[in-house]
Amino acid sequence: MVSEISAALADAAHDGGAEFLDLSRAFEGREVCSTTTRQVDAAHPPAGAASEWMRFVTSGVGQGRLQESLHPNSFDQQALGTRLTLQLQQPSADRRCTSTPGTGHDRMILGSLS
Repeated sequence: MVSEISAALADAAHDGGAEFLDLSRAFEGREVCSTTTRQVDAAHPPAGAASEWMRFVTSGVGQGRLQESLHPNSFDQQALGTRLTLQLQQPSADRRCTSTPGTGHDRMILGSLS
C-alpha cells in the first residue's frame, strides 16, 4: 500500500513539474514497536540513535471511538530537516530517503529512485 501511495505522489509531482523526495522508507528501523528501537521511559532517556522517531497522538474526536494517529517527534523533525537539506544541496532529481537503524538523524541517506 505504501509503495502505491508513493508512486501516485511521484506521478503527481512529475505532472506538476516538481521533483519528488520519497520518504516511504525513511522510518525503517524507527517505527513504533520496532525491534531496533526502544520506547522512552525512566530507565531509557530519549536518544536519537535508539529511540522511536514517532509517537501516538490520541483524541476523543470521532463517532464514539478513540482516534489514533502517529506524529513525528523531535528526532524525526531533525531528520526531516536533514533529508530536505540533503535534497536541496544536490542537483534537481527524484530521490529516496533511507536511514540506518541504530544511528542518529545525521546518518540519513538519499539515493536514486530508479
